[in-house]
Amino acid sequence: MKKKTLLLVSAIFVVMAGTAFASEKISMAVLDLKANNVPAVTASTISDFLRLELLNTGRFAVMDRSNMDKVLQEQAFQQAGCTETDCAVKIGQILNISNIVVGSVNKLGTKYMIIINLIDVEKAEVVLGDSIESFSEEALNEAAKGLAISFSGKVPVLGKIVRVKDDEVVLNLGQDDRVSTGMKLKVERLGEEIKDDKGRVIMREREEIGEIVLTMVDKEASKAKIVGQKKTLEKGDLVKVAAVGVPAKPSAVKYEVPVAAQEMPVSKTRFGAVWRSALIPGWGKVYSEQYFRGILYFTAFSGGVVGMLINMKNTRNSRDAYLNAESPEDINTTYDEWEAHYKTGKILFGIVAGVYLINILDSWLLFPKELESDTTAFHHPEPDGVSLQLKQAEDTAMTLVYRHRF
Repeated sequence: MKKKTLLLVSAIFVVMAGTAFASEKISMAVLDLKANNVPAVTASTISDFLRLELLNTGRFAVMDRSNMDKVLQEQAFQQAGCTETDCAVKIGQILNISNIVVGSVNKLGTKYMIIINLIDVEKAEVVLGDSIESFSEEALNEAAKGLAISFSGKVPVLGKIVRVKDDEVVLNLGQDDRVSTGMKLKVERLGEEIKDDKGRVIMREREEIGEIVLTMVDKEASKAKIVGQKKTLEKGDLVKVAAVGVPAKPSAVKYEVPVAAQEMPVSKTRFGAVWRSALIPGWGKVYSEQYFRGILYFTAFSGGVVGMLINMKNTRNSRDAYLNAESPEDINTTYDEWEAHYKTGKILFGIVAGVYLINILDSWLLFPKELESDTTAFHHPEPDGVSLQLKQAEDTAMTLVYRHRF
């Protein structure tokens, strides 16, 4: 069974061998995110989104969920609720994979947050953490895109020496891997594999053996000069590039929801409610999300205006009838009707004016305080640190309150 499991894992990563970068892809498995105050199906769906977006960065070889579950079932391992480091390490050892991503989808008030941690299986410790916020459940999939981009920019790039000649080496790292001329890189060599009593590799020793400086960088390869070595550098030795931020051309938006796909929450103010109420009674209350009172003010005001118009017509008719009356009896009757309509008009005007003024005062005095502190939901940092709001370009990374606070 062990042999069958290892063959299955190997086949999985052969299938995932499509490459967007010259560097070595980092193999990892993403465990289902824990659901905290959100439906379990939401956390499961976001876990799938995260796997996809991590794969789309081109930096990682991400193990498929169904294949991962199949391997764990064959080994009779229960994954449910496993987000602790020791449990994740055991899963990594079973899957024969060096990196495990664990985390959670959380809701606090009206805010959602996705939190993930990268666990190095060999070191049995968390080596990287990241998070992102969203102000709606519908936007969590876009937040997962942003988180994947941010996360990929923090994970070191791994490359290999593919040729050694005199004091010069050629690496499988190029411009797409965010390396540049003059960068100084450490060279490591993999040592002995350490296995447990079941034959599983649980650790691989690494030894720092030298240092190189890049002298020429092409699109998918680069040349470097050896500036120091404890041992003779050989083909296959590893080169690690420290994380240098978000890639310049990510395959997915960093975490701003495209404007066409997701309406962005905006700040609301008392003044915004007041001028809307002054323009159309009730509109300010709807803007303040007090819908019943908004409809009530609009209905009362518009009903009063309609009543005034009808009464004005009746008043004119009564006046004309009074002016055309000839007999004393008709004169008295039509005058009384004219006077009654005139008084009714004054009452209706007072009601309409009162509703109008109360509607404005209500919008100012009873504006919900929680709306005043509600801000735009998302933020996408560009590679140069500039943050854009409500703007998305085809080749730029963006954020929607991606809080590294994304």
